[in-house]
Amino acid sequence: MDIKHSFQLKALGMKYWWICTAVSAAVIILGGCTIFFPKFFGDFLIILLGIIMIYEGISGLSIITLISRYARKNGKNKNMIDTTATDAT
Repeated sequence: MDIKHSFQLKALGMKYWWICTAVSAAVIILGGCTIFFPKFFGDFLIILLGIIMIYEGISGLSIITLISRYARKNGKNKNMIDTTATDAT
């Protein structure tokens, strides 16, 4: 389906339609290799999954750090005014 869509993008005049075709072909080749060589690609996929999990962990910790720095920085701002809305009818 993706290859069909990439040719539709070509027909619509999109400049980089071939990137979609190349990625689709690579996925097909990787899927075929995984079927025919499950031991090698099984190990490869486990290693790739481990790398992705490490990245996600580091990313999560960095986001928490940035949020806590932002909260501490803005928490020290005591010039904020606390008001309540009133209905002036």
